[in-house]
Amino acid sequence: MLEFTGEFKDGAMRYTGESLAQDGKPVIDRLTFFPLAEGRVRQLWEQSADKGKTWNIVFDGTYVRKKN
Repeated sequence: MLEFTGEFKDGAMRYTGESLAQDGKPVIDRLTFFPLAEGRVRQLWEQSADKGKTWNIVFDGTYVRKKN
């Protein structure tokens, strides 16, 4: 289970939380949703296993609004 807290800051929705890696060690999760042109949104998910000193990208994707 993932649990995040967040806020809209500096033009993006930013969430943080903690989870466990596959080896059982704690990691910090950081998700950021950036608004893009034409109603698109970029989601960047990063994790840190060293208390925020370094970050690895878990997911970097763009959401596009479905045309009717």
